[in-house]
Amino acid sequence: MIDGYTDNEELIGDYNNQLFLKRKLNIERMNYLKAFKGYKSLYAISRSNNYFDMDFFLEKLNLAKLLISSTFKTFKLIPFERYLVYFKENNDLGGFYDSKAGGFHYITLVGFSTLLNNQRINCSKLIAIELLRNYIHDCFHFSTYRSFKVTSKGNDGKEFYRYQYGFNFRNEFGISYSDSRLTSISPKAINLNLLMEGVTAIYTSNVMSSLSCEKDFILLNPINFQIYNDIINLKITDFKILDNLPLQFYNEILLPCKIFIEHWGGCPFIYTCINAMLKGDFNLIKNYFDYKSGEKNYIDKHFKQKKFNF
Repeated sequence: MIDGYTDNEELIGDYNNQLFLKRKLNIERMNYLKAFKGYKSLYAISRSNNYFDMDFFLEKLNLAKLLISSTFKTFKLIPFERYLVYFKENNDLGGFYDSKAGGFHYITLVGFSTLLNNQRINCSKLIAIELLRNYIHDCFHFSTYRSFKVTSKGNDGKEFYRYQYGFNFRNEFGISYSDSRLTSISPKAINLNLLMEGVTAIYTSNVMSSLSCEKDFILLNPINFQIYNDIINLKITDFKILDNLPLQFYNEILLPCKIFIEHWGGCPFIYTCINAMLKGDFNLIKNYFDYKSGEKNYIDKHFKQKKFNF
């Protein structure tokens, strides 16, 4: 972090507004550990091998970082002390789709995940690779370009909001460039935030597939096989055995994104999206849609809400 914000974040406005934004973000980011009962930081977890195969986790993390950075130079890892992992009680499954796995929070710069329940999985390496998938996924969001602006409202006359995230925008009234309802007409258009979540999940799964070897894991029991297949292929054939936890993500995010991505070019489109996300380069995605559709200003015509203005 640089004075309260990262080098992929931009504070928009004059000197006084930038100072205000820096101070506000700093306050939020210094107090990030104040109320997270039941979580342990990845830094604390990494100091022991008591929870899963940490050596395996670190080995695969180093390989993943090399693989991703060879294509996306600005990709970076969330500091271990700012990645918090929840430990499930009773017989709950845990993992990526658990309600306590809140993903990456851009205000506090903290990532949240949930560890798979060892009592149900009983495979230390599978628990490690599943947590690694979650962590890498959240690191893409951590690495994504963000900008902040000041708006004049509230008792002190000032508040702030996130103006740009990757290649989507919203104004001070919370109106997004792309409407959430666009997803219902995929592949003609889709909500851009949802698209960024989808391409992140799919690319991360491809990375996990490159790092994983089936013989490393205990997959004879059905639940472990479903988890492994989800990690490397984003495919689940029995949602019930996973307590139906992934069902909403698959139906509302993954399915429409897969249809959209296949229609717009598959892997080259995924790489274009991630590049545009990390750089905050809206023109990169805009020009891609113009080229593929043969229609000038395609994204403005089919994605942009009428009530949104730059």
